[in-house]
Amino acid sequence: MNFKPKSTRKKRRFEPIESTPEFNFLPLIDKIKTDIKIKYALCPIGQRKQNYPGITDEEIKDNKIPLIILRGITREELSKFSLNGQNFEFTYQEMYYKGDRWYVACPKCKKKCHNLYLPTNFPEKEQRYLCRKCHDLKNTSNIMASDSPVYFNVIKPLKRLEKIKKLISRQTFTPKKVKKLLREYKRIEKKLSESPEYRLWKLRKMTLQAKNQQQKGPTQT
Repeated sequence: MNFKPKSTRKKRRFEPIESTPEFNFLPLIDKIKTDIKIKYALCPIGQRKQNYPGITDEEIKDNKIPLIILRGITREELSKFSLNGQNFEFTYQEMYYKGDRWYVACPKCKKKCHNLYLPTNFPEKEQRYLCRKCHDLKNTSNIMASDSPVYFNVIKPLKRLEKIKKLISRQTFTPKKVKKLLREYKRIEKKLSESPEYRLWKLRKMTLQAKNQQQKGPTQT
């Protein structure tokens, strides 16, 4: 039997389209659950029956909070959370190895998610936190595909420039090799300056940065 060797290529990092704010609910859920467990562990054994209704005498002796009680308090705490004036619906899935995995339901399609997105730079889209599918957000990997002119004429040369900088900074090459890398660097820089895709990409990036600074300006003062 022939086994294929494992690929050494790095996995693609899937991200929503640039400048789209997202909120990851996992750290929030983990923090709430951790706080509940700490509060239970610090609660004196004599007061646990009063503070946690429904707990049995056997469970009181254990320092681990019962799963049913943890679920109820977690749901109650999550129901108090709001973001951008939105309240969210949370659900959980029982795991085989005990414990729960919590999800937030997309307010529109009710799909179980961990991340929701707010497309502030796309005024034509609905301005509330929804899943990526409801907002029709594309992945960076799809936008910057290998056959895309933007990838070929902008992203790929910029990556090569960064790599050349790192190679030269190591100071492990001979002067001849360094000169060769510097010639390649200048050649790529010249090609980028003549590329209409790069000028358009740079203009768009500067516009987005200026817009973000204007939005942050009032909050800083």
